[in-house]
Amino acid sequence: MGRGPGPARLGDYDRAAPLFERFLALEPHAAEAPSAWHQLAQAALRKGDTARAQQCAAREDALGRWHAFYRVRRLQIREQPKEPLPRLGLAQLWLEIDNLGAAREVLDELLALAPEFAPAWLARGETLRKLEDLDGARASYDRALELDAALPIARMNRAVIARVQNREADARRDLELLVADPKLEPRISAGAHLELARILARAGETARAQTLHARYRELGGKEAL
Repeated sequence: MGRGPGPARLGDYDRAAPLFERFLALEPHAAEAPSAWHQLAQAALRKGDTARAQQCAAREDALGRWHAFYRVRRLQIREQPKEPLPRLGLAQLWLEIDNLGAAREVLDELLALAPEFAPAWLARGETLRKLEDLDGARASYDRALELDAALPIARMNRAVIARVQNREADARRDLELLVADPKLEPRISAGAHLELARILARAGETARAQTLHARYRELGGKEAL
């Protein structure tokens, strides 16, 4: 696929373009996908459609970089099969393109090798959350925080799951810890302030809810209480 179907090699980009588009619809992350996007960019340029050409070139670049990282991670795993970081990096690459099944498979392998590796439990929680397995995600976040309490994303997502499951006391415990952390990343801090403000508002603790919401707005939030 690297050189493209016959019509493209002959310069017949009009006939080739639908073939590449069909291929990308079926195999959006295949190794040959960057080449397909390159051919579509060339077809757009020949038509004078600069905006489309730029979009296709951007997709070519993004997928090219993804595959470069993928090859590096695979090589690292072959060379260092017992090291956890290359497998974690591979799982994160799969999560980046929402291939949740592949991410989960890599994480299961990783946790079999390194069951005390907290970032892998965090990534597993993210994967299961995206798969809408909230109980599984919660258990993974629990284990991640048992191993390393300084994982704010795990704590934040565990709090959101607790709120969704109507366990607001559990959510509040995690959120109180997050809003009290002066070093927390502003994006996570803003989310924690908003979540906690809404829980307190529902509980009738209006004054503190408004104070937290004001801090959320200071952190760049736009949503109403």
